[in-house]
Amino acid sequence: LSQRQQQQHRKPTALMENSLPDAETLSGFDKKKPFWWRRLTDCDPISLEPLRRLRVEPFELSADGARSYFFDGKILANYLVSTGVFSHPISRRELTRDDCQRLDAHLRRYNLGKPCVEHAFDHQEEYKKAAPANSVRDIQLEASELLRAFYANRPA
Repeated sequence: LSQRQQQQHRKPTALMENSLPDAETLSGFDKKKPFWWRRLTDCDPISLEPLRRLRVEPFELSADGARSYFFDGKILANYLVSTGVFSHPISRRELTRDDCQRLDAHLRRYNLGKPCVEHAFDHQEEYKKAAPANSVRDIQLEASELLRAFYANRPA
C-alpha cells in the first residue's frame, strides 16, 4: 500500500485530547503558580465558558468527596442565590454551609461581587414564602438579573 493509502486505513484517533475532567488530571498542575488555571481544558458547567479564560482562579467544589469540579465562582454564586437550590450543579449533592462559606470567601478574595451565598443558604425557607419583601428576595432578584445580563451579552 502507498503511504497515502496507509494513512486512510489507519484507525481513527481519539477525538478528544483530554477525555478525563481536569480535576482528575491535575497531578501535573502546580496551583501555587500564577495563572495555573490557564492550562485547564474544561468549561464552566453552568456558563459553558472555558475556565482558562477566567481572570481569577476557578472555585473548586467537591461533587462527592472523591471528585471535584471547577466553576466560575461568580456564576456559581449567582446561580445558587437566584435559584435557591443549594445542591451541586452536576452531582446534585446537597451543599453544606461550609461550601457556601468557602464560595463567599472566594468572592471576597477576588472581588467578584456581593458575598451572600451563606446568607441565602441560612435563609432557604424564605425562598418558599410568597411575601414580597424578605431578606432573600432582594439578593435573589439581583443574582437573577446578573445571570440574565451575562447570558444576554453572549454572542449567539
